[in-house]
Amino acid sequence: MKIISLLIVLVAISIIVAYELLNWQRYGTFWGRRGYENVELVNLITFASFYDGKNVCTKGYVTEGNNSSFIKTDVSGSRYEGSAWLVNNIGHSFIFNTSNTVTKSVLGRVCGNFQSKRDGEFGNPPFWKHQLTIGEFSSLGEPFAVEY
Repeated sequence: MKIISLLIVLVAISIIVAYELLNWQRYGTFWGRRGYENVELVNLITFASFYDGKNVCTKGYVTEGNNSSFIKTDVSGSRYEGSAWLVNNIGHSFIFNTSNTVTKSVLGRVCGNFQSKRDGEFGNPPFWKHQLTIGEFSSLGEPFAVEY
């Protein structure tokens, strides 16, 4: 009877340790996510009212230039459609852009607090309907020049 109890305890401890190690690999903590929910950018824009005020992570084309910074699902079309204004809280540029006259994009993963308003009150000029205040950024490719 003591051996069975000991085996049950050992199996339970093994499961807990495996779970914690998986969390450590995925999120950098033993206790799971750091408060961010992974969301596809197209879903974030489409269901903006659902994600308003939440901490999210998403992937898209991060674009900087001419005093603007935003993330889009793709680099074609209007800069205001399928995009969100980015507020940089990480203390450095997303893309090393030495010129204010050249606009560059890079595929990137951003995490931060998402806000949405129907009136388009975000950005410079204030035409964006969505805003993401960045807490984390990682580049997933090489920057390239774009025309906006």
